[in-house]
Amino acid sequence: MAILAFGHIFLIPSNAISNYAKDRRYFLIGCAILGFVKTFMIP
Repeated sequence: MAILAFGHIFLIPSNAISNYAKDRRYFLIGCAILGFVKTFMIP
């Protein structure tokens, strides 16, 4: 029972971290694309 509780305690943060990392990666890619476009759009 204690092992199961520990598993849940470990699983929830790791899941949250992976979701955060995924969002952060897409956010950084979006920023890179915006920056790339801005360099061409700004005369």
